[in-house]
Amino acid sequence: MWLGRVEILDEAGERVMTKQWDAAAPRAVLRHNPGVVGSNIIIDRAAFCQVGGFDAALHCGEDRALLWRCLRAKVPVAALPQACVWLQGHGQGRLSDTRSLLRGKAHFAWRYRHAMRLGDWPATLGSMAVTLWGALRRRFVP
Repeated sequence: MWLGRVEILDEAGERVMTKQWDAAAPRAVLRHNPGVVGSNIIIDRAAFCQVGGFDAALHCGEDRALLWRCLRAKVPVAALPQACVWLQGHGQGRLSDTRSLLRGKAHFAWRYRHAMRLGDWPATLGSMAVTLWGALRRRFVP
């Protein structure tokens, strides 16, 4: 499995953030999304089938779950920073709008709770709080 980097752009096309999976911190995928989206994943069909493909039970975060299951199954995973995808907000609803994103993060945490360590929980809840705070700021701060 190879993971490209993700450039996140605002509605005006300005770079807001860059995300790239860090092989030195593989467990970070349990705490937050370290830059894994379906469009920046390259995976061999055999490896994809070996780990059960995308987890259709998850509302969102199935790409993150795929990475975690590949890591658990010892499928080689490498960052491919020269491969890049751009995600740009357009002010319209999408699968990862705030409500769906929070629900997806909670479902991911519940589904993989047995793999999480005590120290993973504060970071997971913090990631959810940051998502909620950002949504509130966008809604109420001009």
